[in-house]
Amino acid sequence: MSNAQSIKPKAKVETLGSILSDMMRGQTWFLAIYPFVAMFAFLGLAVYSAVEFFNATTTQDWIMWATIFMLSAITMAMLKIWFWLRYIRNSILRELAEQNAHDSDDRA
Repeated sequence: MSNAQSIKPKAKVETLGSILSDMMRGQTWFLAIYPFVAMFAFLGLAVYSAVEFFNATTTQDWIMWATIFMLSAITMAMLKIWFWLRYIRNSILRELAEQNAHDSDDRA
């Protein structure tokens, strides 16, 4: 094996923009936009409830605003996990496609 054949090509560096564009690509792009917008809406709700928590004067209001904050934070976490799982799935599918293309080139 010559030296030129043993050199592997550099791995593609994934940027945040390429990751997001990969998630929004395909037939299900509208399914990715909805949770993306919802995540920012829940972030706004969490910030608003935190501000209202510190402005509240009664115990009942404190409990209400703390509950809203916690539910918003949990929902944001679940949406982020969903995005992460979608990213991992796309990465695995991309790697499998590259491996299949590489294997078919080796056979030819």
